[in-house]
Amino acid sequence: MWIYIILMFICLISGILFDLNRRKKVKNIFCLLMFILLTIISGFRSINVGIDTYQFCYNYEIIAKLENYASALSATRYEKGFVTLCYFLSRISEDYQFLLIVTSVIIFASVVYFIKNNSKNIPLSFYLFITLNFFGMYMNVMRQAIAISIILIAYEFFLKKKKNIRFLICVILATFFHRSALIALIIPIIIKIKFRPRWIIFSFIFGTVFFLAGPKIISFIANMIGYGGYITKLDYFSSNYFGALLLFVVNLFLFIFCYFKRKNFNEYEMNLLKISFVALIISLCTIKISIIGRISEYFNIFNVILISNAITYVKKSKDRIYIKILLIVLLFLYWMTIAIYRPEWHGVVPYEFDSEVIK
Repeated sequence: MWIYIILMFICLISGILFDLNRRKKVKNIFCLLMFILLTIISGFRSINVGIDTYQFCYNYEIIAKLENYASALSATRYEKGFVTLCYFLSRISEDYQFLLIVTSVIIFASVVYFIKNNSKNIPLSFYLFITLNFFGMYMNVMRQAIAISIILIAYEFFLKKKKNIRFLICVILATFFHRSALIALIIPIIIKIKFRPRWIIFSFIFGTVFFLAGPKIISFIANMIGYGGYITKLDYFSSNYFGALLLFVVNLFLFIFCYFKRKNFNEYEMNLLKISFVALIISLCTIKISIIGRISEYFNIFNVILISNAITYVKKSKDRIYIKILLIVLLFLYWMTIAIYRPEWHGVVPYEFDSEVIK
């Protein structure tokens, strides 16, 4: 647990000592430092850190022993992109630690690029990335984390550079690592809708209906994308009232704060607010159906930018400081609550390095 707290401390101290957004060289050094730290912690973790880490490593070693690529494609249930990555990496090294290192580099290179290019308070965005449990999740759901890292690049193409074809290509590429990445295709529709009270009311009605009829809808969608047989074997329709309700409340308060600052937002930030609202509706459904939480991660990640940017629009310096302190304390308490009472969410607490790395 302490390794995560040290990371948080580094973020907070850097935010106090340096004005990173105005000092390009210092900003680049800090972002490089965070990339190195996140990659080392993730890449050199024990096989016991992350609930799904063992299965990825186990299948990687199976793929490493296969003689040809065709055999690898049929050896696991994983998407072709991930199997292809495992196959070619295993030709270099059969040690599963190599898989953890390379995937960590891919994932956190994208995350750091995303934060560096869009955040108006970079240390705070990294703090949010840790305390909102994105870091822990990415050490658990490797395939989806790679897909999200590709989607972040896709969003850059679409939201900032208006490169629609590149956006589509990135989304398609992401589906080769996790099919759920297809959900990102709704983003162009979402950002074209004007953010009006009736749209918010309609969305909450939709969320409530989904909350009530969710299992049937999810079963239909899962069968459509080929996961029907898979999810029936798992407890994905179970509710998780404590954790999911807590997450919804956190997202709700963060969204309300950002919503009241929307008049100051530029076009990019306004689009992030719309995406954040979608994440809020999905988190409502997660209370009833736990698997929905996986889908929300394609949208929740934007909160690390939206929240840190919204705080910069607080006019009075004292008020800005108070809000930052309140946010830092509350999110730390949220992270500690999950780490202590719901460690099974991601399985990254307690943390331990791989025994071979220690030696």
